[in-house]
Amino acid sequence: MKNFNLNGADQPIEPIAFALGDVRFLNNILIRLTPGKIPESLKTVETVWKEIIPEYPLQHSFIDEDYDNIFRTQIRMTRWQTVFTTSNA
Repeated sequence: MKNFNLNGADQPIEPIAFALGDVRFLNNILIRLTPGKIPESLKTVETVWKEIIPEYPLQHSFIDEDYDNIFRTQIRMTRWQTVFTTSNA
């Protein structure tokens, strides 16, 4: 939601996160980073992460790379299925 302000209209809009379940069971979060400022944005995320939950190490990946890996895996599986199901009779 663009420009969502949890505080009063006279207060600056700040980043916010909503948990739709018990936070003990959160496995992933998605964070949109500023294009062109990925390294700086990651440093900020790491700093905030260490302040909030230092007992858990931050492990990050990029969703476009994750989807690319899934896509490549599916292509390999399709090729193998074709090899093993194609009849030369």
